[in-house]
Amino acid sequence: MPLNKAAPGFSFKKNGKGKTVFITGGAGRIGRNLIRALQRDGYEVRVLAETKDFMSNMPSGVIPYVGDIGNKKVLMEGFKGVDTVYHLAAIVSEYKAHTNELMRVNVQGTAAVLEACRASGVGHLVFASTVDVYGSNRKDILNEDSRLKPTDKYGYSKMLAEREVEKYADKLDYTIFRMAAIYGKEFAASYFKVFKAIKEQKAYLIGDGNNHLALVHIDDVVNAFILADSNRKSSRMIYNLSDGVSYTQQQLFATVAKMLNVDPPTRHISPIVVKLLARSRNLDSDELRFIMSNRLIDIAKLKKELGFKPTVDIKDGAMELVKEFLKKGPKYKVNYNADLMMNNFGKTEKYIYERLEQKGALMFMLIDPVDYKTPDEAIKTAKEAEEGGADLILVGGSIGAQGELLDYVMKGLKEKISSPVVLFPGNIATLSRYADAVYFMSLLNARTPYWITHAQMLSAPLVKQLKIEPLPVGYIVVAPGGTVGWVGDVNLVPREKTKIAASLALAGEYLGNHFIITDVGSNPQLQGQGPVPPEMIKAVKSTISVPYIVAGGIRTTDDLRTTIKAGADIVQIGTAIEQSSAARKQAESFSKVVKEEGIKRVRK
Repeated sequence: MPLNKAAPGFSFKKNGKGKTVFITGGAGRIGRNLIRALQRDGYEVRVLAETKDFMSNMPSGVIPYVGDIGNKKVLMEGFKGVDTVYHLAAIVSEYKAHTNELMRVNVQGTAAVLEACRASGVGHLVFASTVDVYGSNRKDILNEDSRLKPTDKYGYSKMLAEREVEKYADKLDYTIFRMAAIYGKEFAASYFKVFKAIKEQKAYLIGDGNNHLALVHIDDVVNAFILADSNRKSSRMIYNLSDGVSYTQQQLFATVAKMLNVDPPTRHISPIVVKLLARSRNLDSDELRFIMSNRLIDIAKLKKELGFKPTVDIKDGAMELVKEFLKKGPKYKVNYNADLMMNNFGKTEKYIYERLEQKGALMFMLIDPVDYKTPDEAIKTAKEAEEGGADLILVGGSIGAQGELLDYVMKGLKEKISSPVVLFPGNIATLSRYADAVYFMSLLNARTPYWITHAQMLSAPLVKQLKIEPLPVGYIVVAPGGTVGWVGDVNLVPREKTKIAASLALAGEYLGNHFIITDVGSNPQLQGQGPVPPEMIKAVKSTISVPYIVAGGIRTTDDLRTTIKAGADIVQIGTAIEQSSAARKQAESFSKVVKEEGIKRVRK
């Protein structure tokens, strides 16, 4: 339970005369605004500057201490005689920073600041945290007692940093602020990207547009920080900090569009599409973290205990940004262009993303024509599978059909079914002009380069000539591997080595693949094993951001449910339907499970 008894050194003064404060992160946007406000109130302001060059970004009149956030000697020297430390220094951008450096600065740096505060007799620490500690997609109203479930590295690092602060509850008075996304003149650049797209009528709403975005103006952040340092009730407390209003993405876009005198965006784009192309466009993952978030932030505690009242209305704050944009923004180089994004994907890939968005999970049916007595039986089974609920039909296999047999089946399927028909190639000859698309696969754990890049090099010109849409797929074979493991000369991923599978999957995504597959091969039960283990599926899914396909060994509805619950976006079924005497009925039973589990995700 938080204590309200202040430490001996905590001087709650109503103004800054005779008071000394120290700011880490003073060169940042929050820091500069805080420095100016504190100086106006008569505070002596000291700052930590990583190098002397950082001083050029700070207001004049500050007293600099040059050193890294982990330099305890510099911190101790700077903290002597200080009443309050505002710890703002942090790495926010996951897009630009390595994980180790993010953790070093955000967590270990906070620990260093805390120890220096204790040793120097600092009275009060104001710590800048984030609403990202709650996670990015929450349906509940979030107060300070809500469960912390960070979904990104930045939020996780801040959660750990908060725990470091709370360890000092008996040694140091502190106030933690969990801040919403900040806006204001000095934060304008990130918002300009969206403004430009809205002005040029190129903006899409990401998802349905009804997600709730939490905002706070920089003026209100500064006011809250200073308010906490003048009120004894803030001792050892955590406060949410936003403007207390719930806006949807659609409402905010419409507000800006009205100010720009253009029509508001009405078109929608799948979050999956945006994530896939974020790295190749000038819309980084940190901005996406905000635009795609869903959080309802309760600031009742801050209002009640400290008398906080937001002073900047969203309309006034947005108009401030729009005016700044009209001065500078039209020349701002950015490619937040959803039309361009969508043009990077073919018809089949768009179909997959849209279906995933609608249904939450999908089922692909794989048929290998060489496994049937006649080609017409293969066509009949595929048609029944589609009627039973399969979202897409795959044709091919580890050895697989080719030539006239493949063309006959593909042509027959195109005449009889409406779902996309996609090639699942066993080698470079598994191509047909009648295909909608092809799994353009790289076998990520193959022992020989042939299956990683050489076969792809040999087949790429023909794929282009035949105008077959390529679906970039990173393929991982898990033990026991079956035929695909033998044909592909694969270094099988052991079933218990979940980290290896996750690392391979991440490498596949980083290499540009739009889908990742883990496959145990057909009939793993013959070797006393089953589908891809749930623990491995969870590990892979939590590591990658592209759609995840799980294949091999899924023979029962229980197998299927377990696989989807563990994290599979798409299940690839072959033998279970292929060998069934009633393909449609079997497909229907599987499809029912996929729909049940998928709709749970959509509702989340």
